[in-house]
Amino acid sequence: MRPLYPRTVYPRSLLATTIAFALSSAAIAQEVAPDTENEHNYIEEITVTAQMREQSVMDVPVTMDVIGSEFLERTNIMELDELSRILPNVQIQEQAVSLPSFNIRGVTDDVSSVSATPRISVYQDGFDISKKTVASVALYDIALVEVLKGP
Repeated sequence: MRPLYPRTVYPRSLLATTIAFALSSAAIAQEVAPDTENEHNYIEEITVTAQMREQSVMDVPVTMDVIGSEFLERTNIMELDELSRILPNVQIQEQAVSLPSFNIRGVTDDVSSVSATPRISVYQDGFDISKKTVASVALYDIALVEVLKGP
């Protein structure tokens, strides 16, 4: 008659458990060396002026994309229509000199009349340049690009 539980099962499982605890305590005891190479790894707080006053991006209740001047320089973006490749759901096309066309989430700024108010507002330095007669946007001296996509 064979025993119901063999004797070799308990010592093996006890040995495996002991080894597992010994190895895990050695891993816990290791100290993490301070990372001196990446001292500049931090999350910068973004201040936006979407509602005509300075606010944290977390306080503005709309979906938005914010791009700073450092990112524009790093990615070598010089033209307005190049923003389309880094901004999701935003298409910008130069139709003519100083005549950009904007499309945000399927909403276009195309209007039938030059004097009509477009559906997409564009501000540069606090001034509304949404109308086609004044839409001249240059990226050579831009500090911040904010795209508000709505709630």
